[in-house]
Amino acid sequence: MKLCLFLLFAASALAADVTGTWSGTITVSGGNGDEGRGVPAYAQLTQKGSELTGSVGQDENETYPIRNGTVDGAEVRFEVAPGNAVMKFVLHVNGDEMKGTVSREDNGETTNATIVMKRQVKEGAGPGDPGVDRRRGGRMRGGGGVTPSIA
Repeated sequence: MKLCLFLLFAASALAADVTGTWSGTITVSGGNGDEGRGVPAYAQLTQKGSELTGSVGQDENETYPIRNGTVDGAEVRFEVAPGNAVMKFVLHVNGDEMKGTVSREDNGETTNATIVMKRQVKEGAGPGDPGVDRRRGGRMRGGGGVTPSIA
């Protein structure tokens, strides 16, 4: 019985906790001549067990709600639907960094990209203390004002 409890505790300790504010870049990886173009990415995530909620966009002023969000160990999956498009994210967490892929499906066309995001460090943050966000000020722009457009 003690062994089972220990294993359960150890497994939960290894699971990623992605709650927080993340920012980074989505880089188009091919398809329509936009290869290498970087687009800002911003996410506000809340994890409860394996369920993931929150919003994603280019900055905190322009976000879309996450749907079908899950966390399984170090793997994070979710979708957002800006306009008629559906963007599917598959990320792997390593500490305060997430890397992965994004596929954007719009009108029967799919565009693929990579994404790298880092958790935003908070000033004065300690256990249970969110502190003050030290993220760069101002709006991040990169796709004509359209949320993570990778097309």
